[in-house]
Amino acid sequence: MQRMSLRQVIQRSTPYETWRAPLHPTLRHTAWISGAILLLQLLVVACQPLLLALADSWFFLLFSPLVQTPLLWLHAMQLFWLLVLSGFGLLYVLLGLLTRGFQDGRAGLHWATASVILAGTLLGLALTVMLFAVILNLIIWLGLLCIALLGMLGVLSLLFRRAA
Repeated sequence: MQRMSLRQVIQRSTPYETWRAPLHPTLRHTAWISGAILLLQLLVVACQPLLLALADSWFFLLFSPLVQTPLLWLHAMQLFWLLVLSGFGLLYVLLGLLTRGFQDGRAGLHWATASVILAGTLLGLALTVMLFAVILNLIIWLGLLCIALLGMLGVLSLLFRRAA
């Protein structure tokens, strides 16, 4: 067995803070999803005037306040919201580069990735409420359209039966 001095052990060792370790697969996948949520939030901010006009229209049969309230708040704080999303987006891209596409990184980068995931999750909660209201109203409108089409087909079939 080879003997080593303490100096040789220190020279050959790697401090924990600089040791690169692979990111856990769940952390990696969640980081990608969080990035998609951040991009979707930027899209919502970019389309905010269109969404606000849609929220004031006849489209929302149910849960109109669930969509209007966050959009009005977003309109009032649009510059702040853009700065926050841009900052998190820049941090997300920087972390993606430093961790080689969220593959591996030092311990501090693991914690930074977890914080970006938390921020994306919290920002996505408001988006989830709005999307829930939009999708529910879209389903209602599609149901009404199907009922109207079935009614028209029924009327047409009655007309053709009487004509024949």
